[in-house]
Amino acid sequence: MLLWSIIILIVVIFQIIMDFLMLSKEKFITIEFRTYFDLAFLFALLGILYRIYKLQKRGEKEKLRERIKELEEKLKEYETK
Repeated sequence: MLLWSIIILIVVIFQIIMDFLMLSKEKFITIEFRTYFDLAFLFALLGILYRIYKLQKRGEKEKLRERIKELEEKLKEYETK
């Protein structure tokens, strides 16, 4: 999930740069609308990346790994009996 978020982040940043560098020749979609949409998408993506960072920082994966080890040990105890 982190890899896809980073790839989308790169695409959105590239799109914003292209919007600012190139003039929009389309009459029905203005450059402002496209830029606002890109910025909204960028902020949503930054929120997702921040949430991923916070979850990793909390160490939920480590807690789950420890729980899996505990359960595997219990299972081995039941198998030996």
